[in-house]
Amino acid sequence: MTAAFEATVPEAVAAARKPGPDEDLGVRPRILHLLDEMLHGTLQSSELTPDFANMVMRSQKQLAAQFAPLGKPTATIFKRETTSPEDASYFYRVEFAADEIEFIVIIDKKTNLVSGLGFRPPQ
Repeated sequence: MTAAFEATVPEAVAAARKPGPDEDLGVRPRILHLLDEMLHGTLQSSELTPDFANMVMRSQKQLAAQFAPLGKPTATIFKRETTSPEDASYFYRVEFAADEIEFIVIIDKKTNLVSGLGFRPPQ
């Protein structure tokens, strides 16, 4: 967030930085590990479902290069978790010095492997 925005709408900034309820603290280290691997282009296929590994392994270096200008994350804030019979999805706000993204991790319940990673502007 820009300093000008933070100064003009401090309540919106505070709400964006407030963690969501009921974070599974047992999952957090894994999420941070996956975020670091994604940012550095070092995802391990052994952590991913085979279908997802086939999609992401070839392009992860290019993806990391796109994130490189952001630098290191300054904050990683849990926002919410959603579940279905097949998977659990975890949503985190990741802040950098000059930008932020929403980082999404989908974990297959049957295999406990990552079946999806995503990012988008914060919601």
